[in-house]
Amino acid sequence: MEKNIKPGITNKDWANAVLKDGGGKWCGPTWPKPGRYFQPVCHQLGLCSGDPGPIMSPLSELGNLFGGPPFTIQKGMVFAIEVGVWDWDGKRWAYDGVKLENVGAVTDTGCEVLYRFPYKDLIAVGLPGVY
Repeated sequence: MEKNIKPGITNKDWANAVLKDGGGKWCGPTWPKPGRYFQPVCHQLGLCSGDPGPIMSPLSELGNLFGGPPFTIQKGMVFAIEVGVWDWDGKRWAYDGVKLENVGAVTDTGCEVLYRFPYKDLIAVGLPGVY
């Protein structure tokens, strides 16, 4: 998702790029069929906890989770880039799941990821299903 964050694009451009690149199933506005779903979201980081700022998500038509106005991504913005992975059994969301989060700063050419933990070293534990 962070590879799609670039200065000069809008939150809607980002949302469309994430959906186009998506290799998994994304949660949408209707209840899905049973299975494992990926739920992406980005939110801007402020100086204090709870600072207001734009939230981007491919789950809404504007690419902004709470229906806020479209905005343009600018150099210097810092985003928490999150993906939640949840199991839906057809009636309710399961009690298991995981949320992975990265932080990235928008530069002249794209998004510089500030976390350095190697994702390839993550170990899946406790989630049923095929990996």
